This record gives sequence, structure tokens and C-alpha cells, in this order.
Amino acid sequence: MTPARRAPLGWTDAAVLGVLALVGAVNLPVPFDTDQAFFTTGARQLLAGDGLYRDFWDLKQPGIFWFYLTAGRIAGFTEIGIHAVELAYMLALAVVLLITLRGPAGSPRIARLSAVLTVGVYYAAVGSNHLGQIEGLVGFPIFLALWWALRATESVGGAARWLVLSGVAGGVALVFKLVLLPILAGVWLVALLATGWPGRRPTLGGLARWLGAVGLGLVLPVGAVAAVLRAQGVLDDALWTFFVYPARLAAATRGVGVPGFLAAGLLWFAEHFGPVLALALVGAYAGLGRAPDPHRPSRRLVGALVAWVATGVLVIVLQRKWWPYHYLLLLVPLGILAARGVDTLWQEATAGPRPRVPRWIAATTLGLVCLGLLTTLAQKVILVRHGLPSAPESERLRYAERFNRNYPTAFVDTAFLRDPASRRGAIFVLGDPLYYYVAGRTQAAAIPGQWFENYDAGTWDRLAEQLARRQPAYVLVYQPLTGWLPEPPLPIRRFLAERYRVLRPSPMGTWYERTATGPAAAAGEARP
Repeated sequence: MTPARRAPLGWTDAAVLGVLALVGAVNLPVPFDTDQAFFTTGARQLLAGDGLYRDFWDLKQPGIFWFYLTAGRIAGFTEIGIHAVELAYMLALAVVLLITLRGPAGSPRIARLSAVLTVGVYYAAVGSNHLGQIEGLVGFPIFLALWWALRATESVGGAARWLVLSGVAGGVALVFKLVLLPILAGVWLVALLATGWPGRRPTLGGLARWLGAVGLGLVLPVGAVAAVLRAQGVLDDALWTFFVYPARLAAATRGVGVPGFLAAGLLWFAEHFGPVLALALVGAYAGLGRAPDPHRPSRRLVGALVAWVATGVLVIVLQRKWWPYHYLLLLVPLGILAARGVDTLWQEATAGPRPRVPRWIAATTLGLVCLGLLTTLAQKVILVRHGLPSAPESERLRYAERFNRNYPTAFVDTAFLRDPASRRGAIFVLGDPLYYYVAGRTQAAAIPGQWFENYDAGTWDRLAEQLARRQPAYVLVYQPLTGWLPEPPLPIRRFLAERYRVLRPSPMGTWYERTATGPAAAAGEARP
């Protein structure tokens, strides 16, 4: 694992990065889905001065909103802008894999395969609702936490500087999602068990120093975030959101997930990552089953990656929603293990003066195993020109429909909001937040309109109060959601009856227009 024993990067590594950049670039015009539109809308409101958890509320930790805010300020609050910054971020992950996995824990070939089977597979497989999700982004800091924790095992008792860095990386991951803590705990436990100690057992003092170094690193980013939220005056709101409301929500829903979502997620994962999983099993067996020395760098790395996968599955189950993109938590460890699996199979098939299988046959077989991913990628390459800003609007909408069938409907349905003759100001959508993005409007109330199936009576009352204060220019009640919500609850119906009239039916529901006027209404129209 020591830097001196790593082969230097070369032209082959640069070629790998170039290919990954091209594979990622074909995803730049992919349209936003519900979550990406919500994150972008929230980032725009943060840029305008709103406070997270006060003026714009969500259960998630602030990391994802700050990522979108940073990406939007760098490259623009558009699909191409956000996706471009994400691509740069993922290429940075690829560079880290190329640097770290070419030493005693791997080889230059394993490092290159790891970059391809993580970042490359990600961009080959993902669609509209997978790009820019937390689960895809946190693989980078979790890997850094893993790698630096393993670097600490090279010193007796663990090198404090690597442990602190590992804790910092873990803290960054928690800023995106607190529920990721079991993954970090699993990785750190493997590193702790692999650490050499005088007398082969840690003393209480040595164990305290080890945990203290990790804890110090962990506290640094988490404390910095707490300080920022406190300075913005929203720390109390954030703490209530992180710790009080989830417990209340779990009690209200009895902690039961949706089996249909679990089946859909597993099907998506098997369809897109089945070959990677199969190769990862080979890599895990080769790394754990054949290496007799538990302190070999490769064995330690494989053990930590297996722990990541096992605890990642636990985290997915704990989240109860089981959306397909949750399985992206497993992509980085499975990709690295799959790279080891490919390397093992290649050596078994082609080693010796008389290889068992010609190399071209081995390479073709591996290509056929990944044929599904390559087919999906080829389709994206063929379609990408239709989604570019230079393409006609009708062509871009047809392109968007291939990834998100609701996108053209939302775009056409909000055309009147982009008309200069329409009323200015924030709007409110009891449904898909994609409408805010395509309309170029902000969300009137702090409480969003898409998680309503989990709202209690008090939440609906607070939402009605927020709407009454802001008096949005237009309100959309989204019809397809009536499976969970037969009609808006009484506080919302009363609010609409007193202040709004039906503007027109929508393919997705009903648009309402404000009729009441007053200071609150004027203030609502003052903000774009």
C-alpha cells in the first residue's frame, strides 16, 4: 500500500480516463427526474437566501443540496450543468482508484478495471432517476474512509494521521446521509481488526487512541456543518428534522416498507449489475479464500470491501423505501471486487506457456457477460445528439421522454407559467417537483408537496399556514397521486376554496389561480 511500491500512471491510465469521460458525457443531457428537480429547486432557493429546513424543508442532510448549489454556481442549474460537475466528481473518483489500487493491494490492471467497472458501469447503467443521487455520490468519500483506514494498518497501533483523514472522509459521507453510519462502522471495524498491536492485542489506551483519531476526523466535517447551520439560524430545525421527525414517521408507518418497491429495486439491480455482482463474487473468493495471511494488503482490502457490501445491504433495508437508486451504494465495492474477479479469471485462463484459453476468447467472453450494459450505453450514444441544446425543442422533448415519460407533459403543462403575461411569483405543486424546474418557479411553502403520504394532521395544518402566508400565484393538485390522497385534506381544501379558483384542468390534475390579494400575495409575487 505504500506509495513507493506503486507503478506510476501512464498513457494507458490517461486513455481509461478519456474513455470514462466520453461515457459520462453521453449522459449530460439526460433529463431530471423528481429528486433531481427537487434538489435543483432547493439549491436555487438557497442561492436566493432561503434557509434550509426553515424556508425549504426536507428530511435529507444538507450535503446533497450543497452539492447541487455548488454545481449550479459552477456550471448552471440545468441538467447539463449539474451532470457536468457530477462527471468531474466521478472522474476524480476514477483517478483516486487508479492511484490507490495499483500497489501491493492490487495492480495497474486491477486499478484500471476498477475505474471502468465503477465509474464506467455507473454511466452505462444509470437513467434519469439515478444520476445525481446521494447513493451514487457517497461512494467517493466512503472509499477514501476505507483506504485511509487501511493505510493506518501499516503502522503498529495505526497511524493517527491516516485515521483522522479516514474519519474526515466518513464525516463527509454522513453530511450527505446519516444512515450511512453502519457502512463506515463496518469498514472501520475491519481496519481495527487488521491493525497490528504490540503483544498482538490492543491495550485500552491504544484502542482509545485509535477510536479517538477516527472520532476527531469524524467530528471535523460534522461540526463544521453544525456551525454553518447554527450561523444560518436553522440548527434547531435541522436537528428536529434529523432525529425527531424520522422517529415520528417510523412510528406512524410502523416501520414497514413497500414490498413492490423492494422487488422493483432488486430487479433493476439484477438487470444492470448482475454481471458485476457475479464477477465480484469471484474476486471476493479469490481475495479471502486463497490468501492465507490475514494481514496481506489485498486481503485487508477485500475484507473491507465485503464489509461495505454487507453493511450497505443493511442500510438499503433500513431505508424501507427500496428505490432502485439505493443499490448504487454497492457499486464502488462491487466494481473493485469485480475487477479482481476479472483479473483472477484472466490469469487462470491465459497463464502459463500453454494457456487454457486464447486471450481473444477470454476477452470476448468477458465482453459478452457485459453485453447488456454495452447495449444500454450504445443506445445512449445514438440518442445523445437529440438531447443537446442545439436540437429543436420537439426533438429534445422526445429525447427526454425516453428517460422520463412525465417530462414532456410537465414542460407543456407549464408553458403558461413561462409566458410573460402570467403572474410572477412562487407556485405550489401537490405532486411532482419536476413542475417547479421546468416552469422556472420556486416552491411557495417550505414543506414540499411530494411526501404527503407520510404527513400527519399537524403537517397538513403547517402546510396550509405556510401557503396562507405566501399565497402562491398558482397551485397544482396532482391527480395521479389520488391513489394515496383521494382529495386534499380539509386545511388545503379550505385554503383553496377561500383564495383560489379553478384555472384549468391539467393532464396531471387541476391548476388553481389565486383570487385573493393583499400584502402576502404581493410579497409572493415579488420573488421570481
